[in-house]
Amino acid sequence: SNSLSEGIIAGLRQNGTISVIQTTAAISHGSSGGGLFNNKGRLVGITTFKIVDGENVNFAVHVKHVSELLSKPVKEISANNANLAISHIKMGEKFSDQMQYELAIEEYTLAIRLDSNNAYVFEKRGSAYSELNQSVRAMADFDQSIRLDPSETNEWAYFGRGVEYTKINQLDLALADFNQYIRYNPNSKFVYNNRGIVYSNLKQYERAIADYNEAIRLDPTFQIAFYDRGNAYRTINKYDLAIADYDQSIRLNPNHKSSYNNRAVLYITLKKYQNGCSDAKQACSLGGCKYLETLKSKGICN
Repeated sequence: SNSLSEGIIAGLRQNGTISVIQTTAAISHGSSGGGLFNNKGRLVGITTFKIVDGENVNFAVHVKHVSELLSKPVKEISANNANLAISHIKMGEKFSDQMQYELAIEEYTLAIRLDSNNAYVFEKRGSAYSELNQSVRAMADFDQSIRLDPSETNEWAYFGRGVEYTKINQLDLALADFNQYIRYNPNSKFVYNNRGIVYSNLKQYERAIADYNEAIRLDPTFQIAFYDRGNAYRTINKYDLAIADYDQSIRLNPNHKSSYNNRAVLYITLKKYQNGCSDAKQACSLGGCKYLETLKSKGICN
């Protein structure tokens, strides 16, 4: 169905080489590409984006750019499309930074319509879909990004696809993507930690611990790597090393309830009930009460 909204033109701005109209006319989610008309019914712009933090701060591309595009050869239109696509990518990145992933996806989609050969924007949209746990769409975008650019400059697409493969338990494929990333960029703590998770899921714990070690070497303050390494040590019954890693995880993030819970499990296993109950209660205070309730049902931690 069609809809109309009213507003006033609040000003003209430059977004790179593109003139944009600031208007108070509401642009709802999904309405980019609609016409902005004056009080005589004359087209003055194409609605494009809005600033989420502001109240009724909306923008439209000036109609002169539409007229210019219609009068130019196809090659010039392609160049202008690429420039406009960059503007949408930048806006998408801004929304992603604000964790407004649906708005980011809208901007990235507009960029893809303008420049469908841009591997970077497919990777960025795939990452936004991943944040929304839309794995099928994320995977499709990472695949397309890698088809367009399989080189080392596109390592984040391999990383993103590896994360999605891990989510759906396609561990050999995840491992292949993380290995490819490491060949291109051997200095990322994130990829070593994520490959460590894959090795843990494959029950290859020594390899997992080696990857967690490397992630920690690259960043000694990388809290989640201590937590994940603690889990690996716990699984192979190296409880003292596991507790030491949970200790460090908690030092780096005192609100990490899973570290308290897992350390509580080890303390209870070691019959250090006071320490275990203390950790279980702390985890509960952070919102993770299931283990404490289990202990209470067994007559522990009453």
